[in-house]
Amino acid sequence: MAVGMMLTGTVTPAMAAPAGASGVTGSITVNNVQPGAIVTAYRIIAVNYMDEGSGDMHSYIPTDPQYTWDVEVAGWVRKYGQVNKLSYIGDDDRVTEDFTLLKNDDMGLPDPYGSTSDIARFMDRLSSDLSNKIQRMERVTAKGSDDLREDGMPTGSAVLTNLPVGGYLLIIRNHSDQYGSVGDWTYRPMFTAVDFQTGTDGSWSIDSPMIHAKPSRAGIDKSVNEKIPGHDNGKAMSDTGSDSVGVGDGVRFDLRTDVPVFPVDAVDKSYVIADHMDTALTPDPDGIKVYGYTGTDKFPTDGSDERPENLLKAGDDYTLTTDTTDLDADDNAATWRLDFTDTYERIRQYPYLHVIYTATVNSNATPGTPILNRAKLQYANNPYEMNSHRTVMDRVRVYTYGINLLKTFHENGRPAANIPDGARFSVTRKTGSTPLRFVKDDDAAGGYRLATDADKETLDSLPIDAMGRLLIKGLDEGDYLLTETATPVGYAKPSKPVPIAITPSQGTDDQLDGDVTNGTPDADHADITPMPGYSFISIDNVKSNGLPQTGGLGVFIGLAAGLILIGLGVGLWAVERSRRKDPSCD
Repeated sequence: MAVGMMLTGTVTPAMAAPAGASGVTGSITVNNVQPGAIVTAYRIIAVNYMDEGSGDMHSYIPTDPQYTWDVEVAGWVRKYGQVNKLSYIGDDDRVTEDFTLLKNDDMGLPDPYGSTSDIARFMDRLSSDLSNKIQRMERVTAKGSDDLREDGMPTGSAVLTNLPVGGYLLIIRNHSDQYGSVGDWTYRPMFTAVDFQTGTDGSWSIDSPMIHAKPSRAGIDKSVNEKIPGHDNGKAMSDTGSDSVGVGDGVRFDLRTDVPVFPVDAVDKSYVIADHMDTALTPDPDGIKVYGYTGTDKFPTDGSDERPENLLKAGDDYTLTTDTTDLDADDNAATWRLDFTDTYERIRQYPYLHVIYTATVNSNATPGTPILNRAKLQYANNPYEMNSHRTVMDRVRVYTYGINLLKTFHENGRPAANIPDGARFSVTRKTGSTPLRFVKDDDAAGGYRLATDADKETLDSLPIDAMGRLLIKGLDEGDYLLTETATPVGYAKPSKPVPIAITPSQGTDDQLDGDVTNGTPDADHADITPMPGYSFISIDNVKSNGLPQTGGLGVFIGLAAGLILIGLGVGLWAVERSRRKDPSCD
């Protein structure tokens, strides 16, 4: 509530107008209005006067009562006074000194508990209770000019002209069909007066006040795996944050929002956080934690925004919904929704909320394709009108990667005519010793995907296909070893594992772009099309032809013949000796 020059409540002497002066109208300039926002002035208090001049010479004399409440609001003002034991309206609907002597309020916003000044509280309640009735009152509108600070704070002005003297309730409304940025800021009602004023020389003029709106804006910030170093997690930056993950990995998301500042008497206190996860993420709705945070730094580094004593309770402090497809304020699909609308008074004490939740990367992950997680903050940006809200979105992304293995075969220094069967490989992390386990992937690209705990019939030795290819999917970045566990008959097996690194590449914004630095095949395999997100490697097998030899075949034949002759000679000698010893042979 910004209040300009207040009504004085005192009757002034006759005010002589200079020759040529005509009309008793002025203007109101409202600063800090967002481009395209509409400022409407409703005259709720009339200034009563009479003109005792003649011709072009005017002499305005205030009459008694000097200020009266408009007939559309007088009854409400009287009832408000009865309920709150105040006397702002007297006989003849006059404005009493109890009202005209109220202190100005230049702050414009309630404190976290909804407390505010008397004048601001009065205008809040008036705007709330009579939101329909004041629409029928006389009004003047103006649109905010196109001025914004670098931080987005509106610095434009709206000038309302030709306003008869009186006290004006000012309402600023956002209209999403004006400019793309309209709706970023929420404004409370304001009050100021266009009234007579006299100079030191006794001349009179119309006071055309200038007041400063005090807009508030709630924002949202989302980060991914912010407790893990080595990547841009997106904290404190819009539409940034990326990380590398593998199938089966858990991913932590942190979401921080400003708690919108609504007057206690606002008609609409809608405040919703909705989250939409990629199909490659399996959410854990039971693990959602919501913390209220009362610090002054939205991004503390000491963990003070997730203290157990500030943990909010589902059902008491918010409503969690996960069982429909139309979940956000625009009826768009979301994975889950936190609704603080009906519990706003319980959480308005917190400047910020910190939401922590997790998800698991599942089998829908595709190397090189971003796995997006979008969060929306949706809150009422016209507190005295129903069904008007602003949506602010932030998102982060994670990626999985793969290995594109080409197995080649050579025989006698030339590529083999056919790809032989039998080659198989295992995959281990360089820092580990146990082979990773996989399942056959059913998507169009084929290959094998890193297994999850839920998968059955897993493999730790993967065969190449008929083209000598093997696609290995669902891997995180890092260093791996490929071990040839089976080799086609007749081909030499590599003596040790072959190393390969998966190194994600980054775009110009230093965010992961889903590709890798070693995904392009070398010149010898230029006919192979690179696959985004896959590191390429070729491993060759050479057919074994045995050890080389020297000498001719004739040497071996002669040697064999000699051995045969020696054997025959020994046999004949043995027969002859036996005959000589046998008497019957004599």
